[in-house]
Amino acid sequence: MCSIFCELLTTLQKDASTPASDLEDMQSLMFLIEDGDSHNRSGRLPMALKRYVAVQKVRDARSYRQSKAEALS
Repeated sequence: MCSIFCELLTTLQKDASTPASDLEDMQSLMFLIEDGDSHNRSGRLPMALKRYVAVQKVRDARSYRQSKAEALS
């Protein structure tokens, strides 16, 4: 348990402007999707779009890494 907690603490950025940017860097898709949905329901469409674009970037990066790994094997 401590190792997971300690690992999480080391991944957080000291100079991050918001907790959301930390979670984006950690590729926390559930947070980004829920936050985007919340902004969308509240009518804050620019922020919702920002979160949804972040989700798409993470998915694209994962897809790219998977395709590279498949090409190497």
